[in-house]
Amino acid sequence: MTEKPGSHNRNSGLPGRGDSPDVFRDNESFTYGESEETDFMMKEKDADMETKIGELKSEHRALDEKLQNLGSDPSVDDLHIRRLKKRKLFLKDSITHLESRLVPDITA
Repeated sequence: MTEKPGSHNRNSGLPGRGDSPDVFRDNESFTYGESEETDFMMKEKDADMETKIGELKSEHRALDEKLQNLGSDPSVDDLHIRRLKKRKLFLKDSITHLESRLVPDITA
C-alpha cells in the first residue's frame, strides 16, 4: 500500500493519531500532581493569612486598650488620638479583607 503525499498512516506516531490514549494518560497523572501541589500551596497560604490576621487582631486590641487609657487623660493631643483611631480602623479593614479571602465564594 502506497501513501499519497501529505497523508499519514493512522498509527504513524503523530500526536492525535494511534498513540493518543498514552498521551492523555500522561497528562492526567501530571494534572493530578499539579492539583496536589496547588492544594498544598493554598493551605500554606491560608495558614500564612491566618497568622497575619492574628497579628493584626493583636495590634488592634492593643490600640483599643491604648485609646481607652488615653481617652481619660485630658493632656493627650487630639491629633495623636485621631491618628491612633485611623490606624485602628485601617487594621479592622485589613482584618476583614483577609478574612473574606479565606472564605470561599459560594456560587449557586
